[in-house]
Amino acid sequence: MRHLFVSVLGMAIAGAVIAPHAAAADVVRYAALVDGGKNAGHQIVTTAADGSTTVEFVFKDNGRGPELTEHFSLAADGTFQRYSAKGTSTFGAPVDETFSRTGNAVQWRTTSDHGQQDIDGAGLYTPLGGSPEAMSVAIAALSKRADGKLPLIPSGTLTMRKVSEAQVVGNGRDTRKVQLLALTGIGFTPTFVWATEDATPRLFAFIAPGFLQLIQDGWEANGNALEAMQKSAEGKALVDLQEKLLHRLPGTTLVRNVRVFDSEHATLGAPSDLLLRGGRIAAIAPAGTVRDKADQTIDGAGRVLLPGLFDMHAHFSAWDGGLHMAAGVTTIRDMGNDNATLQQLIADGKAGRLLAPHIVPAGFIEGESPMSARNGFVIKDLAGAKAAIDWYH
Repeated sequence: MRHLFVSVLGMAIAGAVIAPHAAAADVVRYAALVDGGKNAGHQIVTTAADGSTTVEFVFKDNGRGPELTEHFSLAADGTFQRYSAKGTSTFGAPVDETFSRTGNAVQWRTTSDHGQQDIDGAGLYTPLGGSPEAMSVAIAALSKRADGKLPLIPSGTLTMRKVSEAQVVGNGRDTRKVQLLALTGIGFTPTFVWATEDATPRLFAFIAPGFLQLIQDGWEANGNALEAMQKSAEGKALVDLQEKLLHRLPGTTLVRNVRVFDSEHATLGAPSDLLLRGGRIAAIAPAGTVRDKADQTIDGAGRVLLPGLFDMHAHFSAWDGGLHMAAGVTTIRDMGNDNATLQQLIADGKAGRLLAPHIVPAGFIEGESPMSARNGFVIKDLAGAKAAIDWYH
């Protein structure tokens, strides 16, 4: 789970599971849908009578994706007592991961790292390359925590908050209520997960808008409605974040005592003052020499002032904007995306509804094949290619 919330989009779902005591086993199946409903795999979670769980997860999109088999058992607090995962990663690298806890002693080993710690109290191991079922374990364990915080192994703290709920219909006429949770503590951005509202909640659906809908079998027809609700909830969260972090600078701004980096000549200048007017540089002069009155003054304290950076290969999503800006990236070239989603993100950025760099969409065109990513236009002939180029233009 260390990288689950980032890499799950390149992960997978598949296979059938036969539990040792099939009659007593609890089986939950999920379907992975891409491209507006195309089946790209599935996840099958089988919990045996003794509480041990087996997960087989395979997800294949544009000819690649992981294949994993997990086995785990849980402690009384809902965290992993033992965990193992074997299989292959998105690009075919071997996955071989184990974790165990005996008393307060924990140890783990993967193909990338290994370690051991002494843990006093609860602690949830975060698999390096696990399946989405790790989110079920995290949600259930968090629901037992009175303080709403769950320590993570090797490090960190996981929290969650409910941001929305929905009534869904499936399996004929069955209805149930599900909740949208925002998990924070792994990675730079929250992870949104649809969960059941049972006493011990579990994963109902994981949706990456514009790309993937992983949803419990029999309830797939709710995917588009849940995706729309999730996008709305994420949009509100982003607006709230922007209002908290964004500080507009109307009029003129004087930045004193900075060393300007000249990227064209790769030189660092002497301490200078820089005057901004209407969002553009009006003057650069030796430090202390600019006498113009400014609406805002910023003391650069001798730091380096860089031109905005340009990321030449990006696949932009709504949560990326703040991270780009914080890193000094003010322009990106998007090399491939869901066209409708990207157009909306560009419009939201221009309208000031979304914190975002300037986006230059390169446009994605590919031929029909088993490897097609299907994030832009898939063409079969020259006429289709010309039509795609005209649309991008």
